[in-house]
Amino acid sequence: MEYIIKGIIHDSENHPLSNITINAFDKDPLSSNLLVTSTSDTAGKFEMTFSEEQYNLFRVEGKPEVYLVIYDEEGKFLSVKDKQRYYERGIDFHGNTVWTGNVIENISDLDKYNITAVT
Repeated sequence: MEYIIKGIIHDSENHPLSNITINAFDKDPLSSNLLVTSTSDTAGKFEMTFSEEQYNLFRVEGKPEVYLVIYDEEGKFLSVKDKQRYYERGIDFHGNTVWTGNVIENISDLDKYNITAVT
């Protein structure tokens, strides 16, 4: 089975944000696995595809527990949110600012993600 994550990232005035890196992870009890990476286009749109084999190698999991991580390479975001809630601000191991979302509650919502980054 294949999953497609589609969405748009924009600022609080609804202007698209281009060249923003977005990673999708599958949350597991002991760790998280990177599923796919994308970069927003000039319209702020992004699309990522991953398969069941990427998160369920041993065929023991049900649906993926997907969450998104937004990279704020310029450190200009004050907050990031989607329709579920606000993302948590953090620093990756390279010292870059990242914004981590919550596990997507309804896996069928993967194809219509709307993310707002307040600058």
